[in-house]
Amino acid sequence: MFAERLDGFGIVFAGHHVPGQPLKDKVVDGDSVSLRLGDESVLVRNVVTLRPGHFSGVIYGFEPSCTLEYGGLRVGQAVEFGEKQIFGCQQT
Repeated sequence: MFAERLDGFGIVFAGHHVPGQPLKDKVVDGDSVSLRLGDESVLVRNVVTLRPGHFSGVIYGFEPSCTLEYGGLRVGQAVEFGEKQIFGCQQT
């Protein structure tokens, strides 16, 4: 259902960086991520690792449409996805 990143393209990590601390380079429980469905970003929070490289979370929005439903998905819905489907990640 969700698009996958092309080979050679990594996840874009965003958020506050503390000088002297390592840069964030993996998705962990509690993060928020962005997935892609067509031209829309599907925003997912409360990420939980189900097994290595496979996660679940709850949709909290769509961009750029800001609609409550898109492509058969809706805000508040739980979804599962793989690491290759994550385009962006932000520590929450």
